[in-house]
Amino acid sequence: MGELTGAGSNLIRDQYALLSPVLVSTIRGEANYQGLKPHLDRVVDGLIRSA
Repeated sequence: MGELTGAGSNLIRDQYALLSPVLVSTIRGEANYQGLKPHLDRVVDGLIRSA
């Protein structure tokens, strides 16, 4: 069970690292995650539903 949890965590971290330069914008010097958040929410939801 621990290996599966670790794999899911790594998947989310890898997606974040890969997509954040593209989907995170900067507004007035602060990071805006509104482009990345829906994607990661869907990925997490899919992992939970498939469990």
